[in-house]
Amino acid sequence: MLFILLSLFALSCAQKPVCYNEANKNQIIRWGKYFVQEDKFDAYELTSNANISQFTQGNKSDIFDLGQADLHRYCNVVRSVRANLLKTQTYSTPGDTLYFIEFENHDMELSMRFSWNIHHVNKGNKLCIAAMDSLNALLGTIK
Repeated sequence: MLFILLSLFALSCAQKPVCYNEANKNQIIRWGKYFVQEDKFDAYELTSNANISQFTQGNKSDIFDLGQADLHRYCNVVRSVRANLLKTQTYSTPGDTLYFIEFENHDMELSMRFSWNIHHVNKGNKLCIAAMDSLNALLGTIK
C-alpha cells in the first residue's frame, strides 16, 4: 500500500529536466512568426521545465498549453539553441513577415531577440534557422 501511495505521489509531481537548475529556472524561449503589418504573432513558448505553449497575439491574445516536451531532448535542444544564438549575438532584418526567436533569463539579466525575413536565407541567419528547426522538432516530442 505504501508503495502504491509513493508511486502515485511521484507520478503527480511534475518532472523537471536534468539540465534544470536555479540559474535557469526562469528561462523562456519563444519562437515563431511575426506578421509586421498586423502586429500579430503565431508562436510558441518553452519554459525551463520543458512546458510548451502556443500563443497568438494581435487584437486578442490566446495561449494554449500544449504539454511537456521530452526531457532529454529538451536539454539537448536548449543547449544547442543557446550556443547558436550566442554565436550570432544579434540579428534583425526587415520584412513583412519575420521568423523570430527570443531567449530570456531575467535572473541572469539576459535577453536576446533574433528576427529574420522568412523569404531569405543567408550566412547571417543560418544559425538562427538551425535553432528554430531544433525548437520545431521539439514540438513533436510533447507528451
